[in-house]
Amino acid sequence: MFGDGNVLRALFPMHILFQIIMGYFYGKACVNKSIKDHVLAVVMPILSHALFDTFLISIKIVIENQGIEEMRKLTTEELMTKPYFKELIVMFCGAIIVTIVSFVLMIVLLRKISVWSKKGEKQETI
Repeated sequence: MFGDGNVLRALFPMHILFQIIMGYFYGKACVNKSIKDHVLAVVMPILSHALFDTFLISIKIVIENQGIEEMRKLTTEELMTKPYFKELIVMFCGAIIVTIVSFVLMIVLLRKISVWSKKGEKQETI
């Protein structure tokens, strides 16, 4: 069902969010000539991507180790008694939290970019 994880990863369009985060800090660094913003342009998307992938890869590993067919045969009550159930819930919640935080960050950054554009502040051209 999950193949190599691409189906699960496609449900969360995080790569677009990572690009917006990188673009925001890179654009800011080009205008301000700030080393700090250049570093943030690389570090922020890498950290958020690594954190998000950690949760998804962990979920995939647990499901593959337990066997998806065996897990499908279990009732909800039986599944809840398995030792890995709590870990799955934690990993799934972690992926959801990272997604929500990234979406909020994306909205904040896009609003800042919109304000810059409306004010006609100095823009760097490529």
